Amino acid sequence: MLNKVIDLLATAGRKGIDIVLNDSGLQIRIPADKGIDDALLEQIKQNKSLIIDYLRNDKLKPNRYGLESMPIVPVDRDTVGAIPLSFAQERLWFIHRLQGSVQYHIPLVLRIGGPLDLKLLERTLRTIVERHEVLRTVIREQEGTGYQEVMDADGWSLGFEESATGEVDAQLREFLDKPFDLSFDYLFRACLYEIGAGDYLLATVFHHISSDGWSGNILVKEFVELYNSYSRGATPALRPLPVQYRDYA
Repeated sequence: MLNKVIDLLATAGRKGIDIVLNDSGLQIRIPADKGIDDALLEQIKQNKSLIIDYLRNDKLKPNRYGLESMPIVPVDRDTVGAIPLSFAQERLWFIHRLQGSVQYHIPLVLRIGGPLDLKLLERTLRTIVERHEVLRTVIREQEGTGYQEVMDADGWSLGFEESATGEVDAQLREFLDKPFDLSFDYLFRACLYEIGAGDYLLATVFHHISSDGWSGNILVKEFVELYNSYSRGATPALRPLPVQYRDYA
């Protein structure tokens, strides 16, 4: 039942739908430009009590089994070697090796108009890759068992293409559908397409093994804060992340 609730919340999250618990009960927050399909809504209704129970117990307090939930503690980066995969990573890694995983790409394309500093843009995105270790984590293998290895952010780069009229759609599709090598590639990539004077498309794609439906909102918020701060010569108002995905795994 627990896995069912988690999968249901994850499905809603990928669609941009927030399911939250407040004083009045369960609340579904749907973006103004999106709806919710009947099948998902029915699943939420059928599992309402389970969802409420899960959200109430997902706190730092004794749960129904009398066990206290402990905060995640960062691992010692100097002494811990091979970081095990989480169950979600194991599942996607297996699927990737079995049949490929292009269906698990999460694309996000932003239109940008006006003056644009390409160096600042690349610096902004590289900072995001540096902040979030999971975006620069590759899956290595030893004796048939996968493990995480975190790369430096220095090797990440922003692609750039000049696109003629009518070509950008095909270029975007090729970029977004290009398979990831989970043992080698950064799990977030980006390419800027110049489609006219002062008019650009910024295409980004995550692999689902590193992110989920909520990651797009995080990317946009951090992107705006970082780029605006760098362009003013100011320090970005982003607090350091207390834990990373490998700490959880």
